[in-house]
Amino acid sequence: MSSIKPYIALLKSRLSLTVAFSGTFGYLLAPIEHKPLGIFLISLAGFVLTGAANIVNQLKEIELDKLMKRTAKRPLPTETLSPSQARNFGYVLATIALGLLSYFTWKAALIGLISYILYGYVYTPLKRVGPISVFVGAFPGAFPPMIGWVAATGHFGWKHDLAVHGQRGLHDLRGLLGHVGFGGSARADVAQHVPAVGGHLAWCQRR
Repeated sequence: MSSIKPYIALLKSRLSLTVAFSGTFGYLLAPIEHKPLGIFLISLAGFVLTGAANIVNQLKEIELDKLMKRTAKRPLPTETLSPSQARNFGYVLATIALGLLSYFTWKAALIGLISYILYGYVYTPLKRVGPISVFVGAFPGAFPPMIGWVAATGHFGWKHDLAVHGQRGLHDLRGLLGHVGFGGSARADVAQHVPAVGGHLAWCQRR
């Protein structure tokens, strides 16, 4: 088990779960029948792809991470894992994630690949350059809900029945929150906002 922990630490699980949740949200908004397998696979793809991008980030910042107390105990700065071990693990994760997205549509896999490259190989080096990194980083930050939507629908646009089915997706999200252990207050908050979001979707339909 101790040999697995460093690999798990590379994933930055809390961050990866947050990104996966946003991708699942985009999937649930889509006007389709949401099956448990689809929800599970899109969530897993988002988590794994984010973990792979996080590994690229850490590989490029080993020396900087050694200097900060918050990051000095990560697997790469402490040499618990070698760069080659982390790199190979990241490549495997990226391949799995893109394969899962391809299960839905090649378009979702393409956006996932672009997001992975932008975050790991463009945004991360630019952080040392200046504010331009914020602009670049906004794209992979905004992609997860789009990936979920495209995985569900196969397209980037709006369908005429979005207002109706969008509300159904939000209700599915409310149920998902209950299944994963969020309390009644969280579910109540979602329920409170479902009519408002549904009304906004209807307004968009009329535009």
